[in-house]
Amino acid sequence: GDPEVGRFRREGQRHADLPTTSGTIVEHEHVSIVEFSEQPIGGVEIADELTEVLSRRRGPGLDEVSIHHESQFEHVHMGIVVLAPRCTAPNGGPVSSTEIVGDRWKTLAMTVVIAQISDVHLGGPNAGSGDRLSEAVDAINSMSRRPDLVLVTGDLTHSGSPEEWTEFNERIAPLRSPWDAVRGNHDRRIDAHVGHRSVELDGLHVVLVDTSADEFTDDDAAWLDAHLLDHRSVPTAIALHHPPFETGIWWMDCVGLRGIDRFEAVVRRHQQVRHVMSGHVHRPITTTWAGCLVTVCPSTSVAVAGDLDPRHDPAETDEPPMIALHAYLDAAVISHTIAVGAAADRTPISIVAPAFVDWARAERARRTSPFDLAPAY
Repeated sequence: GDPEVGRFRREGQRHADLPTTSGTIVEHEHVSIVEFSEQPIGGVEIADELTEVLSRRRGPGLDEVSIHHESQFEHVHMGIVVLAPRCTAPNGGPVSSTEIVGDRWKTLAMTVVIAQISDVHLGGPNAGSGDRLSEAVDAINSMSRRPDLVLVTGDLTHSGSPEEWTEFNERIAPLRSPWDAVRGNHDRRIDAHVGHRSVELDGLHVVLVDTSADEFTDDDAAWLDAHLLDHRSVPTAIALHHPPFETGIWWMDCVGLRGIDRFEAVVRRHQQVRHVMSGHVHRPITTTWAGCLVTVCPSTSVAVAGDLDPRHDPAETDEPPMIALHAYLDAAVISHTIAVGAAADRTPISIVAPAFVDWARAERARRTSPFDLAPAY
């Protein structure tokens, strides 16, 4: 039926140390959607209080209320929390968030996909860097779920010469998805993609931070802090060239980003930041940092040896060119590292195990998945 809409304002009677929070409650038959007017502080306490309030509002028989997500605090941090009674579907299984809220849920869920290319080093000493970029472009174009955005996170060229920059643009032009880039330390001579900027996608704010000078300064911190404050209600990803942490590959850490403490302090102040993506190290690396996921995209040009022994000799390895693929769902960021070129040629599993593929397709048809919310391309 039609939802009941109300407003709430908590004065912090129980938790006096927490500030006033206000917002809107939209109550459907099986779910209450709470949207905050400002970034709430104290997610656990507020969630507990809302659970009690909504249990009373919804009458007897609905006193057992849960936050209907795998992460209790995800939506509180994002400014949205969904509270639903514990209930079952007609088949006896749990009711998914999608089934409970229907079309309304789709306006809250994020189904953004970003493909990431990094460290192309076009024109560098490793022969074939341009061809490997073209292989990455071909791989992205062949995806049946086309990315909403392709980001190139620095070292687009090796020296920033006009010839390298021209070839880069010729190689990237066939992309069928929109693309953008941040400069790396090898791109200082390029007069495009200069400075900090942002891109708006459907449900995701993407901030592009220029670290081509190898330093995150006080002025950079002031800009990023103010920008994130202005977009505090929108889930956010940040793209930059340098990883904001020590990777353990000692010689690459020696040429890392200066001012990473400043960068971390800014990101920690803004809980809407869910993902920081970077490059520079020519290896796939994942960590948790400053309360969010941080990923390092490998290179399409050449791979750096993954050796955490501080005594090892700096080395490159013979690995295929790789890209990253990031999916921004409602309550998660899922990141894949994908080889491109000849190493990524596909052999259908149905050739050797057709019965398994038939079973898997039937199983998939009866399941729900967050990826079902992704639009068809």
